[in-house]
Amino acid sequence: MKRIVAIALALVFIFSLAACTGGGTGTDTAGTSSPGGGDSGASSPSGGDSGTSSPGGGDAADGPGYTEGLPWRIEKLPSKVKLEIGGLVAGPHVLPSYIAQQKGWLDEVGIEIEFHMFPNGPAMSEALGANVWDCGTLGIGGVITGIVGFDAIILGLSTNDQGTHRTFVRPDHPIALAGKGHLPGYPEVYGTADAWRGAEIMLPSGTTAHFIMAKTLEQFGLTMDDVNLVSMDVTSGNTAFKAGQGDVVSLWGNFIFTEDKDDFVVATGGREIDIETCGSLIANPVSLAGPKREAIVKWLEVYFMTVEWIIDNLEEATQYFVEHSEYEGIIANYDETLTLMRANGFHTMEANVEAFNLRVQDGRMSRQEEYIYKPLLFFVEQGNYEPFTLDKLLEGYFPPEYVMEAYENQMRARQ
Repeated sequence: MKRIVAIALALVFIFSLAACTGGGTGTDTAGTSSPGGGDSGASSPSGGDSGTSSPGGGDAADGPGYTEGLPWRIEKLPSKVKLEIGGLVAGPHVLPSYIAQQKGWLDEVGIEIEFHMFPNGPAMSEALGANVWDCGTLGIGGVITGIVGFDAIILGLSTNDQGTHRTFVRPDHPIALAGKGHLPGYPEVYGTADAWRGAEIMLPSGTTAHFIMAKTLEQFGLTMDDVNLVSMDVTSGNTAFKAGQGDVVSLWGNFIFTEDKDDFVVATGGREIDIETCGSLIANPVSLAGPKREAIVKWLEVYFMTVEWIIDNLEEATQYFVEHSEYEGIIANYDETLTLMRANGFHTMEANVEAFNLRVQDGRMSRQEEYIYKPLLFFVEQGNYEPFTLDKLLEGYFPPEYVMEAYENQMRARQ
């Protein structure tokens, strides 16, 4: 009975949100228009054809507790709260938080943030042991480490990750010289089994990059035991590879679009091997259980507002991405970064509502959980994690209540 009620409520949430935003219930990414605007001809979430007023006035609920001039009308926090935000160097997941900070949107709702950037997801999750951050964004590897080791809570999906991961070889390496087209169904992947066997591969272990590499080797009939894996974060791997070390390097984010990559060959990657991977919104369970809970839910609402702004303003958003990358010491190419932004995409609030409430795998898990369960299953099969971690993953670490609360807050603000 509880399951039936939950499904019914999910449908109400999804249809209500679609009605308010003028969009459908499919997964929305930056490669498509937002639920409330763009090519669909519908209005923005705060006004236009939907019949609601512009942010902060008109037909929407009045009151001094609401923001003025933001893309969405959002209720302010009763007092200023500082949140420590975790993120990955060169990763696009953190971009909505950065834009919201730079535009003053977070400050307007009563949130001050400080970024804590990490070289990879597992390193970020391990920082939970010292309560370094309250909430943030990261990829598959960090989510698994965070749940298994630190009981991290997953708040939702942030970005698609396929287009942000690429594996490079030098043009004179046997993998590149073998050419592409040797794998049926994967025409853009380079090399043969013999060319890959024994290669020295630099990548951060236990991450999305590791997962993509393992799946690539699997298609050639190989395993990670058939290559020489050197575990190294993307910053160090990028530097080492440019210095002539290793045969192969796996990178992500804006590292894949720096001008020096023109000298190398993309041997495989998330899109090349056709693997569906997503970044996630994550929270420290200690922070959620304390006085910062309301601020974390408010940050979530602002994050999704900014996602829709990015969808409608890709060129300006790309400039922010390049700017943030340069702050992290990565000189990125604007045009290539714009290509990444168009191809990769962000998950909207509507897409998250659907993913939390859509049951898959014979009803055993939500779509949100499945995004992480499949890679974890692969890592278990590879011997990287114990089998019990598969059961732990499904023990309540993906609660829908936070995204639903953010959604309900936004629906009240639009009344």
